[in-house]
Amino acid sequence: MTFAEELRSRFATRDELAELQKAIDDTMQTAVEDTLVGDADRKNDGQLPTADVMITVDYDAELQRLVYHQSPFLTYLETHGCVRPASTAKVGYRVKKQMTTSTHIEETQDIPEHIPSYFEDEIAKMQTLVYPIEISDLACAGVDAIDLLEDEIRDGFLDMAQVKDKTILNGMPNNPVSNHFTGFLPSITTHTEDAGGQIEKDMIDVMAQDIIDQGGNPDAILTTAKVGRQLNDILYPEHRIVDKVDLTLGTRVTAYNAPNGKSIPIIVDPNIDTTDGDVLAFVDNNSLRVRELVKPSMIPLAKTKLSTSRVLFTYYTFYNRAEYRNGKITGITD
Repeated sequence: MTFAEELRSRFATRDELAELQKAIDDTMQTAVEDTLVGDADRKNDGQLPTADVMITVDYDAELQRLVYHQSPFLTYLETHGCVRPASTAKVGYRVKKQMTTSTHIEETQDIPEHIPSYFEDEIAKMQTLVYPIEISDLACAGVDAIDLLEDEIRDGFLDMAQVKDKTILNGMPNNPVSNHFTGFLPSITTHTEDAGGQIEKDMIDVMAQDIIDQGGNPDAILTTAKVGRQLNDILYPEHRIVDKVDLTLGTRVTAYNAPNGKSIPIIVDPNIDTTDGDVLAFVDNNSLRVRELVKPSMIPLAKTKLSTSRVLFTYYTFYNRAEYRNGKITGITD
């Protein structure tokens, strides 16, 4: 395994979880003990406590722009209130099962019986995403032009955001596993269509209307760059200036005018799995939730050799509590 491969974000093993938990426990215990020391007992001349503590890192403006370009769907969910804190390792939620569907009948045929909808209780379990960092003390001392540790931390948070975005979209690796969640795209089963070629405007409009008819409210379109180019040609064939809407602060994207009169953003995400062709999906914000037990954070590891070790980690999960309010068109080609 190369050095670059070792530094990529990945989901932690059982042993790594135990080591991470021990590091958190030791750090928090040290911090607690330090706060119990009186002012007269401090040996750091009135400075802040010397104990390393777990740090929740906030993205600066430049890093936020980089995060958006590498993980636009995650950024969209964050800015629209779909990423929320959690207080336990298991999050309970209810999934509505829509039982009645629209059907065509003959003029003299009896009206079909209404089948009541019902809710199923589900549990989403937290996943641990880690990014290990280890820089030798010699390397840190030998470079004046750049802070190697700070640079690795920056790269780590970018990599974690991208892996998180990819997992929320496509699901956990090695699925199915009992504690792994289903990604947004695989979770959509009600409104699906196979394009079998280039996408057409009627196909998009019909799916949007079907979703609206069943109580959904399309808030965005999620797709790939290839389909995004097709949409520009379809929606604005003779326009040099196309309709755009704000996606995040300072970011404007092409808009689609939904059948309900709402202009919704078209999000182009490079992390969508295109193994079976390109995809276009309708997103209903109210149905999607990302829950975080611990936001992306950094904690130091015990120093056992001449190097500085850190681990970036987050506990999070994702669920789609009303998949019928979303839709997807697959198999899109040139």
